[in-house]
Amino acid sequence: MGNWWGVIAPKGVPKDRMEVLDRAFAKAVKSPQYLELMRNNKMGSDFVGSAQFSKFYQQDADVVIKLHENHRSISQSRHSGERRIQG
Repeated sequence: MGNWWGVIAPKGVPKDRMEVLDRAFAKAVKSPQYLELMRNNKMGSDFVGSAQFSKFYQQDADVVIKLHENHRSISQSRHSGERRIQG
């Protein structure tokens, strides 16, 4: 896991429009202004198009969901033996 950010379009955007967005973002991340912003903030930039990002996003979401489920399971098992005192 790591830090990342992306731009997400609504479900159902036509393929031809996604291609336009992919080309526009691919061009934007090569601009001197963007590269300077990344450099000044000590951030890397690894652009991927919408198809690759969709796969990455789903894989990352699956990991986060599993971690959350595991944490909740552990937390519940720790608290299941507790007795609550009402005052």
